[in-house]
Amino acid sequence: MKKGDVWISVVLYTAIMLGIISMLLIAINPKIEEYRDRVTINYMIQALSSLDSVIQEVNEVAGNKRSFEIKISKGKISVLPEEEIIKYSINTNFEFSQPDQTITIDKVRLITKKEKGVILVELWLNYSNTIINITTSSNSEGYNLTITPSPKPYKIWIENLGPSAEESPNNTIFLSITP
Repeated sequence: MKKGDVWISVVLYTAIMLGIISMLLIAINPKIEEYRDRVTINYMIQALSSLDSVIQEVNEVAGNKRSFEIKISKGKISVLPEEEIIKYSINTNFEFSQPDQTITIDKVRLITKKEKGVILVELWLNYSNTIINITTSSNSEGYNLTITPSPKPYKIWIENLGPSAEESPNNTIFLSITP
């Protein structure tokens, strides 16, 4: 009978410990996700700042071409040539900044939007009032381009095609993506 009591005690204590560990994980998991999202957003701010630096360097000389590697673990990057914007957006549970207030970090703009319990953080580079014309096609304005999460980094090719055919003084910067 004593052997049976020991086994019942072991099973009971194991079940209690597993219950306590499960409750801790349930309580801590949202904080872990918030921390991961904060790290991801900070990485993307630095990545977009670096991408802007490469675009500015490529813009200096027509025919210049460089590559830039970027890893996306969560969220998506959109290149919107009609709006002259490169935008990163992520759905999260973490409020990175005050909701509905745009802030600027280097040349990266950031806004946190909160709707129905969902938080959307958007980062973007805006080239609409610059001498740079962003395109995703070498012979026209281009199309919207979206980059989604991937275990491998993406390689963004940035090429200065020079002034456009309409004799605009703006350089056309052609962006292409290779996985």
